[in-house]
Amino acid sequence: MIFYLLLLCNMLMCLSISVITPFFPPFALDFGVGQETIGYIISANPLGAFFATLILGKIMNERNRVNFMIIGLLMQATGMFGFASTYVISKVWLFISVSTLSRILSGMGAAFFTTPFYAIIPIMYPTQIERYAALAEMGAGFGFFIGPIFGSLLYSLGGYTFPFIFFGGLVFIIAPLLFILLKRKEVRDSRSFLIEKMKEEDDMRYASQRSPKKNLLKMSIENSWPGMVARFRKESEQVNLNTSKGLLVRYSTELLQLGYLKLLSHYKIFINYIMVIAVNFVIMYFAPTFAAFLEQQYNIGSNEVGFYMSLYAFTYLIGCIMILKIKNYKQLYIFIFTFVLGIGFYFQGPTDMLFPLEPNIYIVLGAQAVAGFAISFLFILTLPYLNELVTSHSRNEQECANMASALYNNGMSVGELLGPLISGILTQQFGFPDASAYVGFALLGLSILYLPILLY
Repeated sequence: MIFYLLLLCNMLMCLSISVITPFFPPFALDFGVGQETIGYIISANPLGAFFATLILGKIMNERNRVNFMIIGLLMQATGMFGFASTYVISKVWLFISVSTLSRILSGMGAAFFTTPFYAIIPIMYPTQIERYAALAEMGAGFGFFIGPIFGSLLYSLGGYTFPFIFFGGLVFIIAPLLFILLKRKEVRDSRSFLIEKMKEEDDMRYASQRSPKKNLLKMSIENSWPGMVARFRKESEQVNLNTSKGLLVRYSTELLQLGYLKLLSHYKIFINYIMVIAVNFVIMYFAPTFAAFLEQQYNIGSNEVGFYMSLYAFTYLIGCIMILKIKNYKQLYIFIFTFVLGIGFYFQGPTDMLFPLEPNIYIVLGAQAVAGFAISFLFILTLPYLNELVTSHSRNEQECANMASALYNNGMSVGELLGPLISGILTQQFGFPDASAYVGFALLGLSILYLPILLY
């Protein structure tokens, strides 16, 4: 039950990031904010997450994971309420400032929650990492993609402020419930560990009493209740109690020496890190420009854009269901669908750069469907593969999980930061169709860089 509640929270965190895409850009344009500035505002969310993940990877451990997740939820809710407050602002500079600060706060909150969440998956389910990582990524991606749909729906029902108040309030209500459940689980796991430890002590005492060569007085002192507690406390100071698994994991200096730069010096880890950036880049690429493009090119209103984007979410969900069947050849699937995603992006406009194509909403929707399906494979397969690569460089599973999760969330933040930012700049410079085509070419180039992983 706890995992599925965490899954729901993770989906809400990602949904909160994309819920503004169908109505905020047109609203900001009408307010007098430029297209490029809107890209900066939306990019502020992953900017906050980027710096948060750099810190979390070093200071996060099993004792403070719960606190970080709850703080993250509360920060996300506060950021949503901050966005709602922009409705009553009349000055452009203040509108931009409050929106940017709220977006940064939401981004930091998302990182504070998602980094511990992804870190506990390899620890709680060491033999089923791919299955639970797929479920986590399915929820996250689904949250990203249904965000615009709910944004349009709630915007139609209650206006500009309603989506922010609704999701901010929902997250604010869930936070204390999750805190109580997680703390109860910690207490139960701690008691289970102590009972197991006492049982081991009883077994040792029974075995030692059968040996005539032992000092009975010394053994009676050591095996007494005060002696057991004293030894337990002494051992607890020397080891790290992993309450999720009920095991003792000794601290190691390997991961302290194995920093981000050293990890990224390995080609496979580096390219997969770039892949994480690329996937989240394309997910957030449409945030500042797609709604405005559909409104200007195809006369589709802000209250309808989210429903046109639902095809994107539908094909993503189909891909997620198919991924649950995949056990091997992750690298091959990543390569294939990076190439497919590049082709899908070329036709997002569509552009007449290489072929004489006229504007056609059905081509746009078809390209969206292809992109959603391809993204599902890339988004879900990169985390378990990255964790597998990082784990190969150290025997400390818990610290590897923390480092892989931090590296993955860091890549997510970079991609989410660059997506809206570059989208706004390229669209303003070249127009939406040609800008999307250039991104498609870049993705095709990335698939070529991935080839050495398949060959060696």
